[in-house]
Amino acid sequence: KKSGYERHGLPELWLLDTAAEVVLVFRRSAPGAPSFDVALELGAGETLTSPLLAGFALPVAPLFAG
Repeated sequence: KKSGYERHGLPELWLLDTAAEVVLVFRRSAPGAPSFDVALELGAGETLTSPLLAGFALPVAPLFAG
């Protein structure tokens, strides 16, 4: 699925890896970049933020709680 989103110009993609309990973030470093050229892996002690959503902050740990 990632390649399809990338091909269609999505600026940022978040994937939850429930087995590893991490959030994988793929984004373009600049508007119009030809591919996702920034990749992040966020674990339980980290917070997901996005340059596309000013003020957005989502702690990762609760995503995998319970």
